[in-house]
Amino acid sequence: MARHTAKGKRFEGLIERADKALDNGYCIEASTIYYAILEERLISVLTKFGCTIDRWQKMHYCINKLKTLTATNSLARAAFDTSLLDTMDAWRDRRNEVIHDFAKMDIPYNDIEEWAKEGKSLLRQFNAAAMRLKKRIS
Repeated sequence: MARHTAKGKRFEGLIERADKALDNGYCIEASTIYYAILEERLISVLTKFGCTIDRWQKMHYCINKLKTLTATNSLARAAFDTSLLDTMDAWRDRRNEVIHDFAKMDIPYNDIEEWAKEGKSLLRQFNAAAMRLKKRIS
């Protein structure tokens, strides 16, 4: 799908870059890009519900905020499955472990590759959910 806004084009380019990085074995780079896009998408979704997100409130906060919204807001509940949000949070936690302790621990490359592939899948799933929300709001 061709994007028409500057942000959409930027995200499209970043996703292409992340996918190319993953295809070429640069799994940490790919995961870092997937993480950044997921975090930005979470913030964007939350602002659609009138939430104000401070610069220091990162992915974990945003996931929990969206989970709270799914309990109280029918639009959020219809678009976002809490199991997806739980999986995203577990992936985020693993990402932090890998990024912050990479030099301190031995991590089998297959684990890093699977983690990166999961990030790609989560981004696709979250984007689909965000599009469902956008269609309901429009």
